Amino acid sequence: MAKKEHLDLIKKEVSAWNKWRKNNATEKPDLSNINLCHSNLSRVNLSKTNLWEANFSKAKLNGADFSEADLCFADFSGAHIKNANFSGANLTNVDFSGANLARTDLRRAKLWGTNLNRADLTDAVFDEADISEADLSHAVLTKVSFRGTNFSDAKLLKVKLSHTDFSHAIFNHTDFTESIVEWSTFANVDLSKIKGLDTLRHYGPSSIDINTTYRSGGNIPGVFLRGTGVPDDFINYMEVITEQPVRFYSCFISYSAEDQAFAEQLHIDLCNKDVRCWTECRTEKTAPNISHSIFRIPHSALLMVISEHSINSPWIEQEMQTSFQEERRHKNIILFPLCLDSGLLIDTKQTWAADIPNLTDFSHWKETHAYQKVFDQMFHDICAAFPEKETKGVSNFNKHQPFFTSDTEMRSINFPQPPDQIKYKIIGDNGCPLYNLEDELILSEKSLLFPRDKAACLILLEDIMKVHMKYEKMGSRTGYTFKCSGCTGMIRLKYQKEKPVPVSLDKIGDDEDAMVSLLATFPMFQSLHDRDIKYIVSFLHRKRFTTGDVVIRQGDPGRNLYIVVSGRIEVLGEAGISIAFMGSGEVFGEMSLLSGNPVGATIKVLEPVTVLYLNGRDFKKILNEYPSLQMYFTRLLAARMAEINLARSEEFSSGMVGMLSEMPPSELLQTLNVNQKTGVLSLQLSKGNALLSFREGQLVRVEYNNKEDKEAFYEILREKEGRFKFTPGLPLKDIQAEEMEDFMWLLMEGMRRIDEKDY
Repeated sequence: MAKKEHLDLIKKEVSAWNKWRKNNATEKPDLSNINLCHSNLSRVNLSKTNLWEANFSKAKLNGADFSEADLCFADFSGAHIKNANFSGANLTNVDFSGANLARTDLRRAKLWGTNLNRADLTDAVFDEADISEADLSHAVLTKVSFRGTNFSDAKLLKVKLSHTDFSHAIFNHTDFTESIVEWSTFANVDLSKIKGLDTLRHYGPSSIDINTTYRSGGNIPGVFLRGTGVPDDFINYMEVITEQPVRFYSCFISYSAEDQAFAEQLHIDLCNKDVRCWTECRTEKTAPNISHSIFRIPHSALLMVISEHSINSPWIEQEMQTSFQEERRHKNIILFPLCLDSGLLIDTKQTWAADIPNLTDFSHWKETHAYQKVFDQMFHDICAAFPEKETKGVSNFNKHQPFFTSDTEMRSINFPQPPDQIKYKIIGDNGCPLYNLEDELILSEKSLLFPRDKAACLILLEDIMKVHMKYEKMGSRTGYTFKCSGCTGMIRLKYQKEKPVPVSLDKIGDDEDAMVSLLATFPMFQSLHDRDIKYIVSFLHRKRFTTGDVVIRQGDPGRNLYIVVSGRIEVLGEAGISIAFMGSGEVFGEMSLLSGNPVGATIKVLEPVTVLYLNGRDFKKILNEYPSLQMYFTRLLAARMAEINLARSEEFSSGMVGMLSEMPPSELLQTLNVNQKTGVLSLQLSKGNALLSFREGQLVRVEYNNKEDKEAFYEILREKEGRFKFTPGLPLKDIQAEEMEDFMWLLMEGMRRIDEKDY
């Protein structure tokens, strides 16, 4: 039970309690089972306090310090805990349901079985926390950092993930069923054991890196990958890269500055063995900043150099202890201590050096033969600890073993026929002895032309043959990148099939294949297969315009998507001011079709132009069928909005007035958000006056038509006519007000409701 003197103190003013804590820094208070529900304890210092089964329900705890506190079974339901510090705390089975934990620090906290249902975790930090078996269902996870977090058996049902970082997280049977995700990062994680990935709703693209592809073994639902914006061709390419055996280990060399010569020699020799290797020089100054980031990389070997210069340093003892803990925790991270003087461990008084496993004796490292013998044994031990991993049941192979193709296989391969050709361009170079960046290899018929005056590499020839066979079988037409097998160096190449482009539609006529070849060179179609382009061609209409013609006029309703095939057009804004020029392969008219707003600019012909166009209904049908086109237009729309926002940013800095017919609500509000403006937006609308207060781009207050906050915001989005005025600066109550939900989520939800005619 809680101590009576501690109870009496905490029930006084927070300042008195904090002063007592400062004067009694070594004492760890006992407030177990205390009832402080509905209390105002903002900025209270409860670090390292025993708070078992404490009741903080609906309390105000903004800015409170709970670091390293023991809070098992505590109740924080409905509490306001913004900007609080829970780093290193024990939060096992704590109830945070409905609590506001925005901008809270939960790094390295233990949250086993914790209830975070419907909690607001905006901008919170959970780096290296353990959330095993926790329930985060319906929580708001906007801009949350979960780097290195353990989500084993956790529930994230119907959560809102926006700009959320899951880098290096651990997912074992984690359930994401029916959640919303956009602009989130899944870097160096295994997604193969997550439940419900195929049920996620994607409101925007997300980021997935190559390490995630490897670690997941390619076992990621295609619908999830397409939703994140991964092109179809790369999804197919994943089948290639995940079928290759991969060496799944990395080496980190930790050493004292005086041992740099040895560390550099070791680094060079490991790199020559094709090992991913990094070094870090330790000093007294770096000791407090020892990073746990290396332990987020699976199958890592930590090579710690022990010498007369480092053995008595505080950092080495701390790092040894951390390494032992992480080795036990992850079971796939191994410590390899390297001793430069075997007598040191006998004479030293350091207790941690009494029984060191995996010790490698480099006492005679300056003698070439002795060094090489010990190095070879160490390298063998590392390889034995981390064998090459084979995926999908594919047997291992020797990368230097010659690759042969039977005559039957060779005849079945579709080689490019003149005038078609395939180019392999070198876009990355890591010590290749033969080729340089920008060098090109050209495949035509059954000949591969190497760069002029440079030798032919048989290893690269084999690699190109393998990849070409794989992609021809898949029917791939678009570009992709791959790495060579490597010898003493390595290069990365980009594949791109090149076809002669018809000069004009006149020469194409009704030749469907020629039309497909032409459109395949346009950015809009470069993520599609030929068969998909041929399908889209069936919806296209052709039209010609002469110099001076107006294709579409500002303010007109948006009816079509236009693709410029030949000629040149000019984009005109207000008062006929020239905004931009467009040519072959570019598109226009998409903004009005996607937003439902009138055309925002006039398109005038500068040179005789030929366009292909899709009507609005067919455009939306094709978008629904091809996620890669959704991704293309999302990025195009974002790029054009960025240009518009940049141009308008200066105008907003001094206030601005305008008409909604010229700048629709969704565009106006997004401009204020993107430019992080602070001020009041006043609108004169059909149902009366509206008011929206922005603080650094985020909404803090919305009022319209006797409604407030979200409902008022959704109502404003439906308006098409009215006047607006933006005034910089906020009244005091808005400066102190809490932020509403994430702006982008509100905007996307509002647009979805409008599309579904919920209002």
